[in-house]
Order: sequence, then structure tokens, then C-alpha cells
Amino acid sequence: LGFDCSEELSLFDKRIVNVHLKDRLLNGSSVPFGTGDANFREYLKLLRQTGYAGNLILQSYRSKINYISEIIHSKNYVLAINEGLKSI
Repeated sequence: LGFDCSEELSLFDKRIVNVHLKDRLLNGSSVPFGTGDANFREYLKLLRQTGYAGNLILQSYRSKINYISEIIHSKNYVLAINEGLKSI
């Protein structure tokens, strides 16, 4: 929705108990992870800095044609970003 993730996380910080991830176009609809306007790398990096160790809940885009592979893509996309951040 165009929010500044750094500002949002600084406001909520240690009060965050669950994180819901979704990719979408700004002012638009849901899209497959990695094709929308959400900056997951930046958000997950900042989230890691807060010490958050809880769940990441994925609201994955699903078409009526190939939804199983889209869900697998979403999971792998977020896991790959998260793994890449472990060294930061």
C-alpha cells in the first residue's frame, strides 16, 4: 500500500507477533511473489534487525490453473531471500 517499511517496523518493533506477506502491485491486485511492488528483501532485513523470530505467513497469489506450483514458488522465493539475509 506504499507504506515505508522502516517507519512501520520502528513503530511496532517488539510488539510484532506474526508477519503476513503478500505481493501486489501498488493500488492493484495480488501477483506472484517477486513480480509486485513489495520490497521483501528490505522488509525482511529490517524485520531480522528487530529480532523477530516468529512465523512468516504467506498469502500467495493463486491462479485457477497452476496454483500448486505458484504456492511452491512463493515459499521458495521467501526462503531464498531469508537465507541470503542470514549473513547480514
